[in-house]
Amino acid sequence: MYDDAEEKFGSVLTVIIIGTFITVLNSSLINIALPNMMTVFGVSLQSIQWVVTGYTIALGTVIPLSGYLSDLLGLKKLYIIALGIFTAGSLLCGISWNCSSMIAFRIVQGIGGGIIGPVGNAILFKSVPAKKMGTAMGIYGIAAMAAPAIGPTLGGYVIEHVSWRMLFYMSVPFGILGVFMGMLLLKEFPKSKLGRFDSIGFVTSTVGLVCLFYVIGKWSSIDWSQMGYTIMLVTGVFSMLMFVVNEWLHPEPLLDLKILKNYGFTIWTLIACSVSMAIIGVSYSIPMFLQNILRYSAMKTGLIMLPAAI
Repeated sequence: MYDDAEEKFGSVLTVIIIGTFITVLNSSLINIALPNMMTVFGVSLQSIQWVVTGYTIALGTVIPLSGYLSDLLGLKKLYIIALGIFTAGSLLCGISWNCSSMIAFRIVQGIGGGIIGPVGNAILFKSVPAKKMGTAMGIYGIAAMAAPAIGPTLGGYVIEHVSWRMLFYMSVPFGILGVFMGMLLLKEFPKSKLGRFDSIGFVTSTVGLVCLFYVIGKWSSIDWSQMGYTIMLVTGVFSMLMFVVNEWLHPEPLLDLKILKNYGFTIWTLIACSVSMAIIGVSYSIPMFLQNILRYSAMKTGLIMLPAAI
């Protein structure tokens, strides 16, 4: 018999999958479009890579903040706001007029996308009964992996037959649908007691990530005789060390690093990071090589990448 609990389980899962699917799909689509953006905006590879790097910086900066924001605003409200920010960022990316505006709007996307992931998972764990959790995470995982599987081919088709701008516009109606469904179907959870904001953790993590990502992003073209890059690298490393020390000692840390005492979790985290770096690196470099060096079309590039993605 289809009871009320199963209906709520399906509704929550649908809302979370919409948000996860469009954020992951958008990221896998954009790599195919980078060579086209280089041509349209008339910029170099070093400049266009910031379309990806800017998104990553925003993503990494906002994720540690999502826990505090959940306590401040509530999970439902924060998820809807984040999905709204990502959707607005997608629309703005579609109408961007140069590389600088594209990078700025990708940062907006990254802010929303960085919150959607952890908050969506938190909502799932609070909404789904324990006996249904395996099913929920399985369906959620399939949806999350389907996006990068179809992304390259879909992106190639859209670029070749419509426009690379449509890659961003496609997310807008689904984002709006997700916002309205979230407002109607998600329930608000009791807020946790709001603790003291870890301002030192936020400042050190933000400064550290921005400095390190900036230097790493320009690594291949850096003139190390310019002291500015060396200062940024040292500042980034020092800030991240300060962040780790502060989070370890702070009574209410922004990011509780003590969970890394769990050996199994630590190993899983290292493996997940390694796999993610490999996947992202390959998905970024292969489209550039196929389109810029071998002169393949966007559609052919997408088809070549499809088997590996699946």
